[in-house]
Amino acid sequence: MRELYLAGLEENRALRQEVRELKEVMLRLPAPAQAEPSETALGATKAPSPADDDPHGFRAMVRALREPGQ
Repeated sequence: MRELYLAGLEENRALRQEVRELKEVMLRLPAPAQAEPSETALGATKAPSPADDDPHGFRAMVRALREPGQ
């Protein structure tokens, strides 16, 4: 039982060290580029495009599955 506890303790220490190292690496990464402000954020209205309505294509996929003969 003691060996299992010590093995778990060592694994915990190793994982904490890995997390520390990954945090250090992450902090050295460049900041993500800022997105351009959208026209809607500036007060102008923009008509939604079909891609905005279904950005992942799920609605189109469901329509295709429901259509007979496909």
